[in-house]
This record gives sequence, structure tokens and C-alpha cells, in this order.
Amino acid sequence: MATDPEALKEYRERRRLAVKRSTLKHPETLRAYLERTKEQRRLFRLGKAGPASQAARVKRLAYFKAYSKAHPERNTAYYQRVKDTPAFKARVKAINEKTREARLAYFRKYNAARTTEENRLKWHRRRALKKGASINLAGIKEFIRQVKAKKEIRCYYCEKLTPTKGCHFDHIVPLARGGLHAVENLCATCPTCNNTKQNKTIAEWQRLGQQVLPL
Repeated sequence: MATDPEALKEYRERRRLAVKRSTLKHPETLRAYLERTKEQRRLFRLGKAGPASQAARVKRLAYFKAYSKAHPERNTAYYQRVKDTPAFKARVKAINEKTREARLAYFRKYNAARTTEENRLKWHRRRALKKGASINLAGIKEFIRQVKAKKEIRCYYCEKLTPTKGCHFDHIVPLARGGLHAVENLCATCPTCNNTKQNKTIAEWQRLGQQVLPL
């Protein structure tokens, strides 16, 4: 049976995506499968696979070709043609509205499993990437760990003693002003100083009336 090159190409792409999804969701199962079929896959690459394996491969390709013809909406080329049409956009919107609550519940459960500090680090990293700032995550995590190990800290700006449970971490030079997302540009502050400084430089902040000790 002759193999359709286009069907073969799309089949390989689907297999690649399937393996990627399996790696993320079930890494242990995938590793066990790869170890179990290691020799069989080596022989197949060398063209020495048995007739049963070759027949199964041809059967899979034939099935995929027939499935693609019967379900054109699953075809990549079809999607490229219709993705900007009003009917397709309406269909996607309806699906999103139908699954909105389920998706929100999933994200709420996911975020609940993370600590507040992890979420804050993730948010700062996203802001830094959007601003194109340099990033040193390892140094930041170690700095935060050392601060949280104490019962209280002295605010970097006003030197007020603040419990570490309620302290904030601020970029001395804001990311919006070209500051680094690195421990060299990070400080522990009280909530009042961090909330009033926002994305202003220290000089701008002082001119607005905030009293801080000289650095």
C-alpha cells in the first residue's frame, strides 16, 4: 500500500505533539514505555523491523488519512483558511463561554497550590520579561529566602521595623525605568513605602513629600 507523503507528515507532527503532551502530564509512564520499546525502535530506525510492525505502521497511516478526509475541521490547512471567518470566531467564542467556569476553577485550584510569594515572583518575572529587563532569578530567590528567615526587617527606605510576614520587596530602580530584575536592584520595604513609591524613582518620590532617610 502506497503511503501519502502529506498524511505521513501530518501523522508525524501529531505524534510529536502527543509525545510532548505525555511528557508533561505522565513523565514516568513515558519513560517506562521508551525503555520497554528501546530495542524495537532501534531496529525500526535501521529498517530491520519485523513484518508485523511494518503492517501496523501502514495500517495507522491509512487510518489517519481516512480520518483526515472524514474530519476536515481537524486539518491544519482547514484551520488556516477559516480561523479569521466570523462563523469560526463565533464558534470559538461559544466554546470559551461554555468552558469558562471550568477553566477558572482549574486556575484557582492551581494558584491555591502555590504560595503567595511564588505567585509574586512569577508576576515580577513576567513584568521583567515584558520590559526586557535583565533577570537573575536564582539570586532573587536566595535573597527572599534569607529575608523570610528573619522575624522582622528594617525598611530600606524609612528604616521602620516591619514583620517579614507583611513586608514587601521593591525594585529600587523600577522595571518601567530600565531597572534590573536582580537582587542588586531589590530591597525589602514596609508596605507604606512600597505602595507610595510605585514606579517612581527615589528622587521623584521624595519630591512628592515622602520622607525617607538619605541613602
